[in-house]
Amino acid sequence: MRVIGISAVSIVISAFGLTTAQDAFPVLKGPYVGQKTPGDTPESIHFDLTDPSDVFVHPYIAPDESFLIYCSGISGTHGKADLWISFPLKKGDWSKPKNLGHSINTSDSEGFPSLFHDGKYLFFERNGDIYWVETNILKELKPEHMKAK
Repeated sequence: MRVIGISAVSIVISAFGLTTAQDAFPVLKGPYVGQKTPGDTPESIHFDLTDPSDVFVHPYIAPDESFLIYCSGISGTHGKADLWISFPLKKGDWSKPKNLGHSINTSDSEGFPSLFHDGKYLFFERNGDIYWVETNILKELKPEHMKAK
């Protein structure tokens, strides 16, 4: 059986027994990373990169700002575009990107990362399909100096 016209929100709500989209995806009120107060002009997020022409899309920052996941086709990609993670450094910069690895990235394109509201599941898109995994992989990629937090 093929389901047509069902949204990712409906899948998440049904799979986890929630009653509304607001339960699954709470409204963010800001301020956001790069904003002093909501409505300020956003500032660029800086990465430790070897090639400043690299492109990053579909950013997702953890609610506690402990990591940033995004999609890119930079050197080291397993396929057309992979999911990568960076961790905060001092002075508002972000660490060199780490590939999320073969357990998530394939020879296809992965994108649109997001976390379930409890932080236990990472959702992402691959070729029009929605996938989810437990977030243990993110903890394994965390730099040693951040693991105690």
